[in-house]
Amino acid sequence: MKIGNRYEGAGRAVALGALVVACFLWSSTIAADGPSGLVRVGAYDNPPKISRAPDGTMTGFWAELVEDLAARSNLEIQWVWGSWEECLDNLESGRIDVMVDVGYSEDRARHFDFSDETVMVSWSRLYVR
Repeated sequence: MKIGNRYEGAGRAVALGALVVACFLWSSTIAADGPSGLVRVGAYDNPPKISRAPDGTMTGFWAELVEDLAARSNLEIQWVWGSWEECLDNLESGRIDVMVDVGYSEDRARHFDFSDETVMVSWSRLYVR
């Protein structure tokens, strides 16, 4: 997928909207610019999908998935906490490599790479009789 001209050369700017799996498939590319095996992941408060516990650890579906995939791929995760806007800015500027729980849009796709694998659909409804 093409990255907009202002993002060329920022090979670490990988965004995954509900699609974190690609990060680990491309881990050699992501980690190439930083310490070996280190992936900086942006996180913001969006419970129960992702949040920060009082002790500073990340909790929720995305935290568990990222930590599990990192362990299976022999990668080290460095969580970078911020607001939604701060995380997007960090991704754009290359201060983080991945941001979890970002929905796909054509505008975002002009700036960031998305994988083709859906991990979770977050706006589902369950109807019961």
